[in-house]
Amino acid sequence: MSPLTRVWVSFAAIGAGLIHVALVVGAPAWAAVLVGMLGLAEFVWGAITFSRDAPPVPRVALVVALVPVLLWVVGLVTRTVPETFAPLSLGVASLFTLFVAAALGVHLRSGPRAGIPGTVRFAVGLVAALVVVVALTLPALGATVVGGGHPGGVESPFDEHGHSG
Repeated sequence: MSPLTRVWVSFAAIGAGLIHVALVVGAPAWAAVLVGMLGLAEFVWGAITFSRDAPPVPRVALVVALVPVLLWVVGLVTRTVPETFAPLSLGVASLFTLFVAAALGVHLRSGPRAGIPGTVRFAVGLVAALVVVVALTLPALGATVVGGGHPGGVESPFDEHGHSG
């Protein structure tokens, strides 16, 4: 996997991890535990991927990236997704995890590559990855209870200035 692709994959995993951890607030205990562990794993895996030459345990990460998307689809069809889970947040997190899965699938099929991009190309790619992930993650976080959104009619106990009332 090229260093630039690895950066994009790691940022996507970190973005998905942040969204999943934000979904924990207000969720039922069973969902909070599952989504919290998933979010933490995604965040840690993304940070490790960013700091290494190759993504760790790519086959396991590929499965872990696909399972939540399948669970969301089953949950939406069966209407068992907790009402505090905002559809926008689930959609963006699923988009990130599908991107990670696709990149890992290509990496596993083609094998390791040692392509080193030029400094300017890498810097532009790094900034572009950051901008794309932040632009998608912020609205998804804003749709959660943590971000002040009220998915499923759940209202925050705090007013707009952070005071409880």
